[in-house]
Amino acid sequence: RAIAAADRLGARCEFGSPRGEAVRARARRAYEAAFEACAEFLREVPDGFVLPWFRSFWARNEEALRVLSVVRAWEEDQDDVRRWMRAVSGRGDFRDSQDLLDEVLRVLWARPEDRETLRVDPLVRLLIPVPEGCLRFTVIGCMGVVTDGERGRELEDAFRRLEGRRGVHVIRAHTGLFRPLEHNAAAVIRAIEKARTPYGLLGYSQGCANALMAEHLLRSGTPGEQRLLDGLVCRNLLFSAANGSVHGTSGERKFLRAMVEGERFLKHYQATHSREAARLLFRVFKTVLDSPGFLMTVAGAHSLTLERAAVLHRDGQFRLDVPTSSTRGIASLDRLPEALRYLYHCHSRLLPGAEHDSQVPVDEAVGHATRVRNAFTEALARCDMGSMPLALHHWAPVTAEVERVTTPSDRERAVYQAPKDLLVFPWVEVNVRFGRIAYNNAGSGTDAGP
Repeated sequence: RAIAAADRLGARCEFGSPRGEAVRARARRAYEAAFEACAEFLREVPDGFVLPWFRSFWARNEEALRVLSVVRAWEEDQDDVRRWMRAVSGRGDFRDSQDLLDEVLRVLWARPEDRETLRVDPLVRLLIPVPEGCLRFTVIGCMGVVTDGERGRELEDAFRRLEGRRGVHVIRAHTGLFRPLEHNAAAVIRAIEKARTPYGLLGYSQGCANALMAEHLLRSGTPGEQRLLDGLVCRNLLFSAANGSVHGTSGERKFLRAMVEGERFLKHYQATHSREAARLLFRVFKTVLDSPGFLMTVAGAHSLTLERAAVLHRDGQFRLDVPTSSTRGIASLDRLPEALRYLYHCHSRLLPGAEHDSQVPVDEAVGHATRVRNAFTEALARCDMGSMPLALHHWAPVTAEVERVTTPSDRERAVYQAPKDLLVFPWVEVNVRFGRIAYNNAGSGTDAGP
């Protein structure tokens, strides 16, 4: 009833003119009352967010906070957002925040029907912020295949602002380059052990599978390990490869084919060289192929495959009262880095007609399993709050890491300068809005959490 009352008032609001400010103020208060009613409901029924009406309102709020984060980034001149906006829209000036909001919707949301849905939603147009204050919350960062682990720089500016504004501590899991899920999941668990507050898992690309594997290992582990999950508040999956990638499967098959062809190539030398020389050569190759580094790399490549993802979801055990946010992308060639064009065309050939971000199909970058159905995957799907695809490529969260492969064309088109706060702040703030994340009493004097 509180949501319906707020929507009725919101439908009467006029935007883009000074008239009607009184109605807009009443609508804001009505929505704030709805937020508090929802937070109170979750305090009584912690998994109540899985109800359809609640999931719908949650999704609207998260999209509204995405819009707000980009508007705020422009107004505060964060990073290179203004240069990015000029590059993608051709505009550098806006009449007011509503004009800016319309342009943000046009350039950032990939599908016209989603842009129209957001454009007419008063909850989006009112740009209602979440009250300031420090939070009792820690982000566990689980990055993708190519990462420096705890020394990584993915989303570093957004994380710095999150800590400065909200007092949120970020712990980067020391995941490794091309390592199997179990290896990286152990690194995620070590990061969780360092958290001193309730925490959320933030996965990026293959890091989403790392995070889910860590959650599964804890959920199915000893009582002490299970207690580590008591502090888990929410998940955030960015461009998720937790359902696998066609690049991983096709790459593994190419690797196997290369090994077979290599053996055929070497057989010729068995006939032209002495037996001792052939044995020496094969011992060298066997030493390389049996080395821990090589085996870990092969296992890491296998972790990207569709088959490995199916095993993860078939056996996975997860907390079923934790909401999952996601960010999905649909890349277009005009906004694609040159370094990703080869992968983009490979993906388009491997999955003809599928919309994708250059590495993951948009319909599979979701917060639930797409190929396995059992009691846990169905429950995990109910925790998936959903998201509207954005016009972003798979490398949107990174900037400094790709400096060496950034071309003049990339810089001219500002392909790496999309707003970074968009990927972090809305996730945290929607959980604050609905009471999942508490304010730190020492920091703000309030407590909005259970």
